[in-house]
Amino acid sequence: MRTDGFDMTRPGRLWRRRGVTGTVFPGLLLVIAIVLNVVIPDEFCPFVPLLVIGVPALAAATSGIIGAAIYAVLGAAVAAGLFVAEAGESIAMAQNDLRMGLFVSQIVALAVVFVASLIPGYLRSRRESAMRQLRSVSEAVQHAVLIPLPEQDGCVRTAAEYLSADDEALIGGDLYDIVDTPYGVRMIIGDVRGKGLPAVTSANALLGAFRAVAPTARTLPELAELLDDIVHRHKRRAGLDLEEFTTATFVSTNEDEGAEMLCCGHPGPLLIRAADGTVTQTSASEPWPPLGLGYLATQPPRTDPIPFETGDRLLLYTDGVTDSFDPAGAGDPLRERVEIWADAGPKQLVEQLVADLGDYTHGRFTDDAAILAIQRIARRSPAMDVSPDPTVPP
Repeated sequence: MRTDGFDMTRPGRLWRRRGVTGTVFPGLLLVIAIVLNVVIPDEFCPFVPLLVIGVPALAAATSGIIGAAIYAVLGAAVAAGLFVAEAGESIAMAQNDLRMGLFVSQIVALAVVFVASLIPGYLRSRRESAMRQLRSVSEAVQHAVLIPLPEQDGCVRTAAEYLSADDEALIGGDLYDIVDTPYGVRMIIGDVRGKGLPAVTSANALLGAFRAVAPTARTLPELAELLDDIVHRHKRRAGLDLEEFTTATFVSTNEDEGAEMLCCGHPGPLLIRAADGTVTQTSASEPWPPLGLGYLATQPPRTDPIPFETGDRLLLYTDGVTDSFDPAGAGDPLRERVEIWADAGPKQLVEQLVADLGDYTHGRFTDDAAILAIQRIARRSPAMDVSPDPTVPP
């Protein structure tokens, strides 16, 4: 699931299952029944049409009521043709009453199965209709919580993705946002402990607070302390366990070269240098406790500088990304993968990373993941705003 495009390859898995299984397999079964009727000895032919019984049942298990009904009609037509052909030969050759009785019994059995197969198809259609409504609500919540980022904000270009471990719940406890403030462009990426609705409400509360406080807090430490207090008060008001917390990393940069970060129990971003393409894992010299647990800190939060120059990129991420690449926690596969795309811009970098994650995990994520990439762009010179020729627009 993507948050800026609100689409990802994974939500198509249901469609692909229905497209392959619901369409190809029942049709293939019909073809097999017809071919076997032609190639096997006559004494076995009366039992070949029994294969057709599985056609509507298979279609009903993988498609809606329309697919099941279509294959029921097709299966009935094929079965009737096969039975009539064999019954005609049987009457002409032997007038075998027992054989005719078997044909009639088989036709009745097929009719019963065809009708019964429509029931699971109808139930599936109702369930999928309810799931579509749920997905629509989830998309509305997603748009409200994770507001799509602009392609450029202040002195940076941006791109972001949210990957949900649940096909139906498009959003969870991972979060990100970016705000252009008088003190520079500030961004946050975080991961709320827990799952389900409590995690979503906590993420929404934190993002709302970040958007409100980031433009007024003079420093990142001040911002972190304010948000820590807000998260703590939210836990009390929402009746959450006071030990719940949110890991987060803050980054701030302005039109002057360089940036600074503050890590609250969250990994620092990857720094990708434009000059030589090197990828470096940044880390906090003195990380602060996760938001909501600031009362455990023995000292105020402190920032660490990042040598963030024009053309450089920063990749912020949650543990769903690193855990997907390396569940055992050995090595540094994320940095190794990013080194391959060291020349990519934010959008291409995020798209490549999402595609690689999908291939690596076969589209089955065990945890939600959030990705935020930024690139410093050249500061616009004031002279560029003045046209030497008044007839030429700036």
